[in-house]
Amino acid sequence: MDLDSVRISGTTADVSGDASLAVAVQTGAGEEIASELFPFAFSAKLDLVAQHADDVVVLEVDLSSWYGDEPDDDDDDGPADQVSSDEDREPF
Repeated sequence: MDLDSVRISGTTADVSGDASLAVAVQTGAGEEIASELFPFAFSAKLDLVAQHADDVVVLEVDLSSWYGDEPDDDDDDGPADQVSSDEDREPF
């Protein structure tokens, strides 16, 4: 997390900055099949006495890595498509 701005007034602090959310996609068996970091911008009002956030606003989440910045991924259905051989497609 990177704080761009901090303004303290009495027992509250107004902060803003950038952070990243780590996401892992798993199968039902728990195997991780994809992971991404999604950067986002935020602002928040912190109660310094109670040590909690009163108001948190996520201003922008960058989903471009999920929706296809990769040149081999022409669709908008998620991460880059996996290329597999016919031997990976065994009948049931």
